[in-house]
Amino acid sequence: MPSRQIKSSNAKPAATSPEKCPWLRMGKDGSKLRVEEFPTFQIWKLSNACKLRLTKQYLKPFELSVPEWRLIALIAQSAPLQFSALTASSAMDKGQVSRTLRALDQRGLVSLSAAKSARDKAPAGIAPRVTVKATAAGKNLYRRVFPAARRQQANLLGSLTLTERAAFYSGLRKLQIAIDKMQVSAGQDSED
Repeated sequence: MPSRQIKSSNAKPAATSPEKCPWLRMGKDGSKLRVEEFPTFQIWKLSNACKLRLTKQYLKPFELSVPEWRLIALIAQSAPLQFSALTASSAMDKGQVSRTLRALDQRGLVSLSAAKSARDKAPAGIAPRVTVKATAAGKNLYRRVFPAARRQQANLLGSLTLTERAAFYSGLRKLQIAIDKMQVSAGQDSED
């Protein structure tokens, strides 16, 4: 499958200069930020653009949705997985994971199995623990899609210099840690 190249530019975008970066002049309480300058807004916008212009394009020939690909990839790389671990690592809510797994199961791409022994079963009134594995067809599909996915991601990262890649990755990690700390201090868990 042909890969669309993302043009790399050596010219620095105007937004990277300190005087143009709104996050350097935001004020202690963020009072100088406009909504489109919020990091959450910028991350959401980038995520949607990646999904629409990159991910959906390489998934189309395989007739996979983005949630289906996300789960197939995680399952193929780490199976068998407990439903709860898959939900946590996919960054999807339980309902979406459940619906997507049912669709993948119907297509013969994953197999779902409930706990067999009493020791493995969940407490009364709660569904038994479910383990998910990729079937041979699911593993084959993963092996066919993953090279296209990897190429598109590499092309995207190729638009950044090595220094920008390192700074972007480090910044994303720090933001994730900050969000995780906010959830813990608010008494939330990742599956709410």
